[in-house]
Amino acid sequence: IIPKEAMLHATIRSYDAELRPKVEKWIRAAVEHTCAMRRCEYELEYIHDYPALINADIPAANAREAAKRLSLPLVESRPSMGAEDFAYYTEVKPGCMFLLGCATEGGGNAHTPDFRLDERCLVNGLMMFMEIYNIEQEGN
Repeated sequence: IIPKEAMLHATIRSYDAELRPKVEKWIRAAVEHTCAMRRCEYELEYIHDYPALINADIPAANAREAAKRLSLPLVESRPSMGAEDFAYYTEVKPGCMFLLGCATEGGGNAHTPDFRLDERCLVNGLMMFMEIYNIEQEGN
């Protein structure tokens, strides 16, 4: 049985801001050609949502140096396809997002009701921001 209507929802994410408009163009072409081949109509709504969050080189180096000076453990994370509001800031000004590692043992994952914050990590966050500021001032 072939349904009268079909609906497809998708999330498109990329690490490359220049690739984003190309992907939209490719998707539009694929839908157009598929529907022409099957003699059907389509509506396509493509919503540009969160940009990729890519840490800028200098702010990232400053954050690494700050963690080193403060003797805080540093774990370089692998790229993630998660969406993050902070990406909008880095479109305006180069920046670096870092995580503090605030979960308690057995305290669940972030963005879940089980998450339990170890508030002692907030001191590390404050110290990181202060040290990054000092490093930036030394560079001026």
